[in-house]
Amino acid sequence: MPTTKVDEVEIYYEVYGDGEPLILIAGFMGDHTVWGGMLETLAKRFKVLIFDNRAVGQTQDSGKPFSIETLADDAIKLSQQVGFAKPHILGQSMGGAVAQTIAMKYPQQINSLIILNSVMKFSVVSQIAMTNLLDLEALKIPADLILNAILPWVLSSDFLSVPDNIKMLKKMVMSNPYPQSTENKKRQLAAIELFDSRPWANQIKTKTLVIAGEHDVLTPPAQCCHLANQIPQAIFKIIPGAHASPTEQPEKVTNEILAFLM
Repeated sequence: MPTTKVDEVEIYYEVYGDGEPLILIAGFMGDHTVWGGMLETLAKRFKVLIFDNRAVGQTQDSGKPFSIETLADDAIKLSQQVGFAKPHILGQSMGGAVAQTIAMKYPQQINSLIILNSVMKFSVVSQIAMTNLLDLEALKIPADLILNAILPWVLSSDFLSVPDNIKMLKKMVMSNPYPQSTENKKRQLAAIELFDSRPWANQIKTKTLVIAGEHDVLTPPAQCCHLANQIPQAIFKIIPGAHASPTEQPEKVTNEILAFLM
């Protein structure tokens, strides 16, 4: 499977489709597979790049601390390595923070910006939820029980009321051949905790779409809307569901992306 060297990091990536370049950047604990529900449709219209960030999946790095800006640099350098000129950038949750940073630092190198389930500063609520997850892992709580604890934070009541949805998610997580270590989760969370675009979000000049989940408790719609209001060329959309929109509402997210980009 394809990897490429970006500085000291060996980044795992995959490319699908043909058309204008589109880069999808996953959130906390997410590898390239989180886009599975959206990929086929998007690849019919765009040349889509998906990849594993530092500290997750099949990407190999030094194990040192890093920042959201580091992840933004990785994404842009990866896009250059694979020949993606002026791509559209889509980031979800932590990936949305990365996307904001790309738009601020590399405005001439991107076409447009899509921010999904993300904010200017992640709240104490979201940070506590993720820290509690790591505390449970440190206590060697069974993975099945940890999943039970985290699912209500990221998915809506409507989605969780269908038992087959929970079974599907658990099977997907438990069968991942490249599980993320607790130490790598800590490194990603440390980067998230330091991110704050409030001083500069209003300087982002890129055409932007901000999408919020109606029942998202980690990045609430009001906070997503506030982000959109700070970006001069941003529009704001609310879709059903909670934080894990690519998993819960892949069709609705994809439809909003296509309406924005086409």
